[in-house]
Amino acid sequence: MATIKDVAKAAGVSISTVSHVLNGTRFVSPDTTEKVMSAVAGLHYAPSAVARSLKQSRTRTLGMLVTRSANPFFAEVVQGVEDACYRQGYQLLLSNTANDEQRQLVCLQSLVERRVDGLILLSIADTPLLRQQLATLNEMPLLLLDTDIAGIKALRVKGDSIKGGYQAARCLLTQGRREIGFIGYTSRHPVTEERLQGVRHAASEQGVGIPDRWIIDGNLDCESGYSAMCRLLHLPDRPDAVIAANDLMAMGAMRAIQELGLRIPEDIALIGYDDIALTAYTSPPLTTIRQSGDKMGQMAAETLIAAITGNGEREHSVVIEPELVQRRTVITSDLRPH
Repeated sequence: MATIKDVAKAAGVSISTVSHVLNGTRFVSPDTTEKVMSAVAGLHYAPSAVARSLKQSRTRTLGMLVTRSANPFFAEVVQGVEDACYRQGYQLLLSNTANDEQRQLVCLQSLVERRVDGLILLSIADTPLLRQQLATLNEMPLLLLDTDIAGIKALRVKGDSIKGGYQAARCLLTQGRREIGFIGYTSRHPVTEERLQGVRHAASEQGVGIPDRWIIDGNLDCESGYSAMCRLLHLPDRPDAVIAANDLMAMGAMRAIQELGLRIPEDIALIGYDDIALTAYTSPPLTTIRQSGDKMGQMAAETLIAAITGNGEREHSVVIEPELVQRRTVITSDLRPH
């Protein structure tokens, strides 16, 4: 069995540096961190506490990584996970990575060292360093929730994002909107890329193209939704409708539109994604694609616990169907908010 000394030798660093990388007790440069994690993966190294835990009885604890726990949709998902854990006598350890890759690696290692029985990764971006670290988990059950990571053996629970994007675009196209923009986080997040894929598919069916200048990347929060929408609005040929990758970006976009004195939906139609509770109370109420965060969270916890107890598969995918929620940001007729 490999030791921490073997890892240090393979990575060409000191033992203390390896310890700092694995425990997050000091800042280590990304290059050095990558060397250490590569050595860990290559040697199949596990700290002794983890090795012991693999031989002992279960702790009846799940670990969960969340990119931003302040996101209302993520809060709904976490609530669903906690409810399912409570019903089955499990505890939940939650770590917020704040979209920081170094912090993400430290949080993941910390959860493993606490001997959790299984891990849930919520909306985590796919990176080479993350894949290296996940490869060291050996037989620990892993569930990817509302995300995907290439080449990783895991359970998966996610919404049908291609279908959701398709529904959003079809809604706009049937209202006569043919100049559709998209704001999201397509460069590193497979789920938002799938939503854009669905939008493009619906548009192509109607002979409508979506130029690259109408696709703006952002960080899935209100601030980036606002700045992305500002960029679209200042184009000489701005779109007459915009689909946001989530509701927070749509809310930021709504402010940018209204600050320019434009009307929603008369001048620009807008659709969000997730159907967080706040969307029924925006002005005007936001048309969006519903995927139940609570349901996704409960399904994730139940699926992972089944795998831990031997009552379920270790590689299995569950897909949650999306639903269009029609409010006031696409059409002007008198609809009662859902």
